[in-house]
Amino acid sequence: HNNYAIDTYELSAILLPSAPRYNLTSLTTGLGIELESAHRALDDSIATAFLYWELWKKVIQLPPDLLEEIIFWAMVANYPQLSRIMNIVTNRLKWHIRLQTD
Repeated sequence: HNNYAIDTYELSAILLPSAPRYNLTSLTTGLGIELESAHRALDDSIATAFLYWELWKKVIQLPPDLLEEIIFWAMVANYPQLSRIMNIVTNRLKWHIRLQTD
């Protein structure tokens, strides 16, 4: 398997540009995700998984043209991490769409 790392901080900065902060506690609170014991490995992992899922739901609602524009400007800005993340997300989105149509 090719499991790529996707930083929820980077993804949140794209999808939640008006968030006051991008730490796990702030993001989960803002999205209504319960984080029982911050800085405890299991609780942080569970909260991160739910955060990723909420961000993913936002990504699949973005118009494909907007995703392409985000990738383009990430490359123009020489921001390879962001470009890589958005390419991964776009590929997963295409996979998600194929699953729904099959």
